[in-house]
Amino acid sequence: MFFVQAKNLSPIGTRQMPLDFGKAKTFAVAYSDGLDSRAVSALSGSEAEALCIRVAGNRQRRKNGDSYFMQIPFKVKGYRGNESSFRSRGFQFAAVTAIAAQLSNVTRVIVPESGQGALGPVLLPLHNIYADYRNHPTFFRKMERFIKAVLGYRVRFEQPRLWSTKGQTLRAFLDMTGKSEQHLTSTHSCWQTRRVVNVGGRKQCGLCAACLLRRLSLHAAGVNEAPGTYIVSDLAASDAADALSVIPQKADRDIMVEYGSVGARHLQHLADMSGLPDENIRVHASQISAAIAENYEDTLKKLRTMLVTHAEEWRAFLSAQGDQSFLKSWMDGGRNG
Repeated sequence: MFFVQAKNLSPIGTRQMPLDFGKAKTFAVAYSDGLDSRAVSALSGSEAEALCIRVAGNRQRRKNGDSYFMQIPFKVKGYRGNESSFRSRGFQFAAVTAIAAQLSNVTRVIVPESGQGALGPVLLPLHNIYADYRNHPTFFRKMERFIKAVLGYRVRFEQPRLWSTKGQTLRAFLDMTGKSEQHLTSTHSCWQTRRVVNVGGRKQCGLCAACLLRRLSLHAAGVNEAPGTYIVSDLAASDAADALSVIPQKADRDIMVEYGSVGARHLQHLADMSGLPDENIRVHASQISAAIAENYEDTLKKLRTMLVTHAEEWRAFLSAQGDQSFLKSWMDGGRNG
């Protein structure tokens, strides 16, 4: 992460005025259009208590089930860095939410990510790239120190669903009074912006890692999405070519096979970790326990429980696609067969 000196001071002065929402907020949350944001903001407190901050370049409207959110456009002019957006996104969301918290006199910042998303990218980093700490407790302890140094304000980033799978988080949300499946299915998880998701109108691809985790988690929560939600909708197809035939360009189909197979293998390998002996996950448990100031043995137990639950949900999801599913063949090494 690089910082550059601003050329001009802010036209409104050196410090923005405090934000006044009429009612005191008790926590702030980086509020995307995804499942975890929708569920965890509701699980963490009433709508009147939540300061929901959405960082987005385009204007976005409230959807069915959305909490009221403040949208903050984020664009830096006059500087072009080499760092890719996904590497800086975690810092961007955490920093902007912490600034909003300070201006609202709020000290608690809720991180909505559930266990697989918070810990998976560090437990199983992708080949030849650095482990992704964007939602890891270690990162948030560093962010707390950074915010204190820059703003002179102390915030605490909390991860209430760190030891829950996304499926467990969604089930907890649905158990709340007044919450329904429609409040979850109106969300958007797919990160792709390529033309592959513009077949018959803007949809979710259905096969990238984010979409697979979404579909796995909704299945675990007993939620059925409407037909046509995804471009690649039929995961039970025996041949991946049949499932991807709706995508007109061969280059796009090939890319989707790469994305899908990597995402599916990541979820499988994360499930496989549930059966590893303690020494194989000891370093991760030790790092997490230090970051959350919790007993190592308790942390190890919670980490293993989360991994076991993920493995059960993943096996159930694969089983629901049938023995002939191309996903199952991918798990058996048949991606190119």
